[in-house]
Amino acid sequence: MLYAAAATLIVLGFVFPKNKIVNIVILLYMWVLFAFNTWNADYMNYYWIYERIGTGDLWGTTVSEEGFVYLCYLCRRIIGWNYGEFLVFIATVCTVLLKIVVDLFSKRPNLVLALSILYPYWIMVCQYRSYIATLFVMIGIYFLFFDPKKEKIYFFKRKNKLQKILHSDAFRSAMFFFFIFIGILFHRTAFFFVIFFVAKYFDTQKIMIITAVLFVLLFSLHIPFVASLLSHFISRSKINSWLLSDGTRTIIGLFFLVVVRIGTVIVEYFMLDSYRKSGTVSKEYLNFVEMVFKTTLLSLSFLSLELYVKDYERLARVTLILSYCIFADFLKQKKVKPERVPATYFSYYGFYIVHTLYYFYVRGGYLDIAFYPLFENNKLIK
Repeated sequence: MLYAAAATLIVLGFVFPKNKIVNIVILLYMWVLFAFNTWNADYMNYYWIYERIGTGDLWGTTVSEEGFVYLCYLCRRIIGWNYGEFLVFIATVCTVLLKIVVDLFSKRPNLVLALSILYPYWIMVCQYRSYIATLFVMIGIYFLFFDPKKEKIYFFKRKNKLQKILHSDAFRSAMFFFFIFIGILFHRTAFFFVIFFVAKYFDTQKIMIITAVLFVLLFSLHIPFVASLLSHFISRSKINSWLLSDGTRTIIGLFFLVVVRIGTVIVEYFMLDSYRKSGTVSKEYLNFVEMVFKTTLLSLSFLSLELYVKDYERLARVTLILSYCIFADFLKQKKVKPERVPATYFSYYGFYIVHTLYYFYVRGGYLDIAFYPLFENNKLIK
């Protein structure tokens, strides 16, 4: 039943990308999947972490992020919620944040949500600490690239010097780092998304140089001598947990990983180039699209880690969701046409379908422990 509902809502998301009723139904469906899921790869792990923190042992688990630890303590020890009730609360917060984020970045939110259901929603529900961090980071990205006063999000009326400060680049940059900090309190990988700040202030040529340098530096961590040198500053066990291969990569998987990552950058460049030529979007939005392109390009440096360990794929999720946002809006801009590339809009759809199929392939081992359980183990809809 939940599979059929997902397929129906994905189709509706493509056909009615802006319909408010469809939007509410899709979000409600995603909330039900998350809030009442009773099993996935990390379900029992999070259950025991929650219960142990609830006993007062705050730092005796594998989780060290203060925001999540204190939230668990508050909900279990102070409020008295069991894990099921806590999960409903987390799902509610995440669903509200997801709606805010998608509405901020896209005028066709239903299409973005439909693509997200295909991937990466089912794995982010499983790894929901990084999901929370990702959502906070994306709110911070909005402040970094969009001025709330121009988007008609008025926190105050512009009548005094305070308002000039609140709408200044310095304040908005501070808000970006504030939300990065909030994300770090739930998952440390949020720190990596500082690259969005780098993407804003460096041109494409410099981004390419930075990407190449970072790739080499991160790849060098796999060299025994470098790893040994690093062990003087970071524990060897921590280095091993970061760098040791998870043994699940295949030659075919590695090949398509590189193809999909580079392919995403190419598609985003074509969309950016078309926007530039069309003159149908604001300079602010054009800068945002360029930022997504440059950040996706910069994220290629993380391939040096992802080639060995699949979990580093989570570092590309923010750029992937933002890519969905510009992709959804681009396909609905009738005046925007790729002029230099012999590609139709169907070709763009085709790429993202292949893109999604790749993730199903590369995370094949996660289908049994993340994808199927999300749809087949729901205590509200059995």
